[in-house]
Formats: sequence, C-alpha cells, structure tokens
Amino acid sequence: MKRKKSASICIDCLDDEILKKRFEKYQSTECAVCGKSNSPSVKSLILAKISRKVILDYFEIYDDIYPGYNGLSLSKVVGSVIGCDNLSFCDLVSSHLIVSQDSSINDEDFFKEDQEYSKRTIPFESEEEQEEYHIARWRSVELSLTHRQRYFNDDAEQFFKMLFEVIADATHPTLLNGPIPS
Repeated sequence: MKRKKSASICIDCLDDEILKKRFEKYQSTECAVCGKSNSPSVKSLILAKISRKVILDYFEIYDDIYPGYNGLSLSKVVGSVIGCDNLSFCDLVSSHLIVSQDSSINDEDFFKEDQEYSKRTIPFESEEEQEEYHIARWRSVELSLTHRQRYFNDDAEQFFKMLFEVIADATHPTLLNGPIPS
C-alpha cells in the first residue's frame, strides 16, 4: 500500500482528553475534519505512531467463521483509540499503520488492510475480582516474607518485579482507558 499524505486534526475534533492535553501546545493548522485553523492540531502520522502501541496492547486479531459480523475494522479501532468518529481521517491514520510495519515491535501481519480486530479480553470478570486477586497475592507474599523465606524468596521477587512494572507504567497514561491509578 502506498503511503498517503499526512493531514492534521485539531484537538477539538478529538474526544480523548489525554491526547488533547498532550497536543494543546502544538501549532494551529487547518483541520482535515472540521476545516477550522484556530485550535492546536496534530498530524495523522504522529497519531499513527502514538496509537500503534495502544492498539497492539489492547486489541487482537478477530478470528471468527463469520467475518464482518463482530469484528472491527482498523479504522474503527483507530477511531476508538484516538477518540475520533470521522471515518475518512481514521482511514488515513490506519493507512499509516499499514504502510509502516515495524518488525522490531513484532507487529508483522497485525496491521493489514482487510484485517478485523476485537478488544482483548481480560482474565477477570470484574474490577472487584481483579482487586481480590491482587490483595490475596499480596497477603501470600506478606505471609511468606514474615513466616517462611525472608531473604531469598523467588515468589516475592516475582511479585515485586510485576508491581514495579505496573508502577512504572502508571506514570504513562494510556490513550484508551485514561491514566492508570498508581
């Protein structure tokens, strides 16, 4: 697929507060969606680079015997990530993703023109169930450190490694779900 020319969208046409905040200091150019040029705007190529990791983290390839029934097109996925319902602009951002496959991120064959996607499923039924799991895991590590193996505890090491990775990620808010509470 040939790379399409980049266009800009103003922050007023984006429905994602994190993106609006990120680009509020950008220069104003004509918006490809509303045509105004009095608000800060961002190029579609930049939005493609930003949304790439979010899409890889939160979406998966939809595989079903009935294509087109429940799957989302790449344009719709991009629209949900950047908070834009203008299909032609989302098509443009999608075309940048399809053209610029990055083998270092392992996304070969992920961004395709007629590919369908679905949101990744989480292993928990609800936030409460997820919270209970993590509290139980914390209590297990706490018990292990207090009454069993204090200094060379592989379970505790794995738990704290995972915990600090989550904390490090919490400093970088996600586009799709907003900031992760630390």
